[in-house]
Amino acid sequence: MPLVDAPSSTNLITVPHNTTLLRDSSMSVKCSTDANPEDLEYQLYFKGLFIDKSNSGLFNITAIEDGVYTCVPINKVGTGDNATVSITVVDPPSITNHTSRETVKEGDNITLFCDVSGEPEPSVTWTEVGVLRCSLIHHLSPLRMYADLGHLIT
Repeated sequence: MPLVDAPSSTNLITVPHNTTLLRDSSMSVKCSTDANPEDLEYQLYFKGLFIDKSNSGLFNITAIEDGVYTCVPINKVGTGDNATVSITVVDPPSITNHTSRETVKEGDNITLFCDVSGEPEPSVTWTEVGVLRCSLIHHLSPLRMYADLGHLIT
């Protein structure tokens, strides 16, 4: 009589291997395990909730939010060891609202704003290169400047 055993030594491989993903990007998760009989079903959970099953152990997922994926192999003998992978979802930095082109008289004050979004939260820095522009480096908002020399005032 052949030896039968529940799945063990479960492995989980992700493609891409980096588990920090842009929101809405795709990732493949491949589960594998040692078992006899080899007639297996793999179940995939996200944050503890069942999301899919597969006989091949291959799952294609879309990264929507941070969380832990868990693969559970099952054969007719029993349930095997779980394997997990934690993913982090990021959003690229984006300027969502900013001061449009403004004209001021020399010596007058101006208030500029630049709202940004992204995950992790981006920061804003202001520079002067002919005209003032905002970029996503260091958070200073709102910012008032003298229109003549570009000196910061608070």
